[in-house]
Amino acid sequence: MRLPCIVNALHTAILSAIFMIRNDLRTMQNKKLLFVLMTVTLSPLLLQCGFGLSGCERAMKTAAAVSAMEDVNEDLNPAFKACDSLNEFKEASSKYPDALDGVDELLYATNRCTGDASLKSTPICSEVLQK
Repeated sequence: MRLPCIVNALHTAILSAIFMIRNDLRTMQNKKLLFVLMTVTLSPLLLQCGFGLSGCERAMKTAAAVSAMEDVNEDLNPAFKACDSLNEFKEASSKYPDALDGVDELLYATNRCTGDASLKSTPICSEVLQK
């Protein structure tokens, strides 16, 4: 899933390098301009690829990408394993609301933690089951 994003980012970097080679970059001002150009074009591409996201956010983003007609509870198992706390789970859910389709995070986590033995050792379940 990340490969097309990475290919786009590399393509942009190659085009910027060609620009650098074809233009006179002897002056420091032109080098700074190229640096700004590459930063402005590459940063959004790499963020779309999931770079700069925590493991929890990446897992939530992946779960949110599954169609509402095809999603299953297990789509969120990676988020349970990647998130270090219920708060982090809630924050990631707020960024990718399609992952939980409007279900309250605490209620969802409580139900999953009591119903799925494979999640009981996760930080989220440890926190939820203590309450």
